[in-house]
This record gives sequence, C-alpha cells and structure tokens, in this order.
Amino acid sequence: MYKIFFDGKLKSSRKKVVGEHQDHQIILMGFLVKLYEILALKTCLNTLDFEKLRGLSDMDTDEHVSEIKKNGDKYGIIKDVTQSGEAVFYHQTFAEYFACSWLQSNRDKILLLRDEIFSNRYENLRLMLDIMLAEKNPLHLAIIYKSIDHFEKSTNINIKDAGGRTALHLVCTYGMKHPEVLVAEINREEGWYLQMTNRLIEDLSVFAIDVLFKFDCLDYSIACKCLYSLELEHPNKYQNALHYALLNEGSHKDIIDLLAQNGVDVNGKDENGTTPIHRAGATGDITDLELILKNRGELTLLDNKGRNVLHYAASRCTEDVPAVLFLIRNGLSINSRDKNKKTPLHKACHCGNFLVAETLLKEGAQLDSVDINNENALHYATSNIFNPFDSIKIMRLLLERGININAQNNEGATPLHLACKYVNELCVEELLKNEVDVDVLDNNKENALHYAMKTATEESFVEVLLLDFKIDINAQNKQGTTALHLACQRGILECVEILLENGADVNIRDNDNKNALCYVSNTSKDKLKIINVLIESGIDRDDED
Repeated sequence: MYKIFFDGKLKSSRKKVVGEHQDHQIILMGFLVKLYEILALKTCLNTLDFEKLRGLSDMDTDEHVSEIKKNGDKYGIIKDVTQSGEAVFYHQTFAEYFACSWLQSNRDKILLLRDEIFSNRYENLRLMLDIMLAEKNPLHLAIIYKSIDHFEKSTNINIKDAGGRTALHLVCTYGMKHPEVLVAEINREEGWYLQMTNRLIEDLSVFAIDVLFKFDCLDYSIACKCLYSLELEHPNKYQNALHYALLNEGSHKDIIDLLAQNGVDVNGKDENGTTPIHRAGATGDITDLELILKNRGELTLLDNKGRNVLHYAASRCTEDVPAVLFLIRNGLSINSRDKNKKTPLHKACHCGNFLVAETLLKEGAQLDSVDINNENALHYATSNIFNPFDSIKIMRLLLERGININAQNNEGATPLHLACKYVNELCVEELLKNEVDVDVLDNNKENALHYAMKTATEESFVEVLLLDFKIDINAQNKQGTTALHLACQRGILECVEILLENGADVNIRDNDNKNALCYVSNTSKDKLKIINVLIESGIDRDDED
C-alpha cells in the first residue's frame, strides 16, 4: 500500500514533464527516493545505530536538507527539518517505509543491525520490513497478518521470502512474548498461532538458516521471546524451552529466570540425557551456570554417556578456564569418568584446549588416567587433527609432567602410531624430539611406518621417520605386510620411491606369498610408473600380471 501511495505521488509530478526532460525527471525521482531513504534511516535509528550504516552511502544530504528546510518538500513527504538537521516526516510510518525500503535494497547490510533490530524500539520497523520482504508471498503475509484462512489456502509451504526465510522462521517471531506472558500461559496461545506453528513444524526444518540474519528458528524464538515456539516438543529436538535457550552462546539471564520460576524443569533431560546444566557448560557461560544452580539445578547430573557438565566445559574448542574453575570450585570431581572412562583432561586434550588442560593439571587432574581403550591424555592430544599447534603445546605440557610417551592402548598403538595415523607431522616431530621408541609394535605387529603408509599422501611425512630415526623399514605385520606393500596398494608413487631409496626390500613376500608387485593398485593414476620403479629396483617379475 505504501509503495503504491508514494509511487503515485512521485509519478503524478513526473507526468507534468514531457519530451527530453522526462528522462531527466526519472533520474531525479530515483535520487529523491534515495534521499528519503537516507533521511528516514537517520530519523528511525538512534545515533549509534545510524553510525553503523554511515559510509555505506556516498550521498551527502546536508545541502538537500537545507533546501527542504528553506522551501519545503513539494512532494508532501517531509513536513519539517529540525535545528539539528533531522527530517520530520508527515507521518512516522512514512519514515519507517523509506527506512525499510533502504534495508530491503541493502539486505547484506542488515546484519550490522541484527541485535538492535529485534529490540522493542524497532518493533514497528521490523514489522514493516517483514511485510516488504514478504511481498507477493501469501503464506508469509498470512502469518504476519495472523490470517488462518489465507494460511490454509497457501499451497507452497516451502516458499521463502526475499530474506531467505521460511514460514517457520516467521511464525517463531509472531507469537505471544515474555514478559507479557508467563510460561504457564504458553498453552493459551491464540488458535491461529497454534495451528500455524504445529502445521509448519511438521514439514520445515527448525535448524534451517536464513539469509537475512543468519538465524535459525531457535534464534528467532529467543530474539523475539516467543515461548510457545521454544516449548514445542518435536522428535530429535530438545526437551524443553530451557534446553533451546541455552543452545546459543552468551548469557540468557532473563529467559532462564523466567522459565525456571514458571515451572520449566531445570534438570529436565532430552533424549540424550542432556540437561540445561550440560548445555550451560557447553557454552562456557558462568552466569548461566550460576542461575541454573540458583534455581535448584543439579551439578552432578550425567547424560546417557555418563558425562557431567565438566566434560562438556572441557570439550569446548575454545579455552573457557573460568567455567572450568567455577565447576571445580563448586565440588565437581576433576577426575570424573564417563561410561568410556574418559576424563575432562582427555576431552580438553582431544579438542586442543591448552589452557583448560593446563588448569585441570594444576587443579589435580590425574596425568596417566586411561579410558576404556587404555588411552591416556597423550593419545588424545596426538589424535587432534583440527588444532595441531595447540596439540603441540599440550603434548609438551604432558611430557614435561612425565606422561608415558610409549603408552600402548588396547590395540597396542602408542601416541606415535596415532600421530602417524592422523598424518599429524608436527606431533610426530615433537614425539621424536622426546626420544619416543619408533620400533614399538601394536597388537598386529605394525610399527609407526605401517600407520603412516595407510594414510599419508606426501613423502615428506615419511622422511621424518626414515631418514632421521631409522625406523625398521622392512617390518612385517602379522599378515606379512610391509610399508612398501601398503604404499603400492594405495598407489602413492612418491612414497614407493622414498621407501625404495631408503632400503625397503622389494622382494619381501607376505603370508600369501605376494610381493609388492601384487599390491599395486589397478586404480592408481601412477600404476605403470610404480610398476616400472619396482622393476628397476629388481623385483621378482614372476608375479607380474
């Protein structure tokens, strides 16, 4: 409606201009719209929020504002200009329309105002923007206007608005809001809202991320404080609203207090046995932890895998020492074990959390504790493929404290075996510097070179083991397989060459009497080159196909 109204006002003046001046008038109209948009943004947004958008437009409005102040706005959109140069629109909705017109045309900039636009101050602005983004989209407009009749007539439930939002995203923003509503009143939501929400959640994903705000349905529910959409129970989702609220990082004081005081179970478990205290530990927010404990949350609750909140806090891939210390100070066992006998120290080492691992050790974590697979903290540190530099720091910390560098797990694998398995060259080098035994064999009689050949893709990784530390290059596992056999099987020419250059016996046969030639992969792009290298190295050609 607003678009029709303003287009009409501007077009009526354009009709009076004919001939060659008409093109000029069209350009002028575009300029005026842009001017109104910038002035509207300045009117609708507070100074700090407007400053976030300054510089995004190269338009200098001062001269044009002075002209309007002096001679008035002949189009009847701006009523006056204040002493500070702020435009006063004839109606606030005029300003909101033009501000949203700019936001709609500059959707990539809306993220700059994401937190602010969900405040009560901008509620009308956001409503106007939602309407504009839903133009020609009956399903979304039905939700905005709360029309169950038009909602039921909509045939395409998967359609998205111009902001990349599904109907479920929108319905999570237009329910009854707290603090006007108590949790006990959630189920008294208006019928239209209950019908829409329950219908949409059957077919649309609550985890879909929109384009406009990079929000999922949970984010919209929390930002708009729509408790019913938080409270919905749905297969494979979370137990109650408090679980939902704690999924996002940051403090949730108002929501936690409200939900806890109005009957939401602060110790409620989801299908995985996870409780709100676990989720608070996973985000590392001390304020949330304190609030849950204040509202009779239990610190020692375990999930279905036997993990407590300290396991969750130590598992974060960011170093939240304050949260870990808070939990320890409140009496949680630092050496607590889950059903697989993993301790918080194991978790911290696996995630590369150096400061957390250091804190746990300072607070008395058992250095040589092993899990159900007989793996210690060093095994976990060398298995971390995402934060290799942090793993090195943790390894040095553990080694300085005297951890068993050659400890073997239930399969007989040492930390060196695992570092080779995960192609973690930095960890391999660090272990070798600390005099690790390179010739330890696992239960299948495989050394670290066997592990490297199963996963390595570059010869440089193998050179560290071969040239500097003289690992047994011809070691055979229980099946008689050597590292050369494995390199041929995987078709890695460079590794085959470097093994041969360093003394690999080309004619060793496995338990099935197969030599390296029999292992050459038929699918390798370097098959012929590998065969030629083996022949040049003197392999017994009786096995050649």
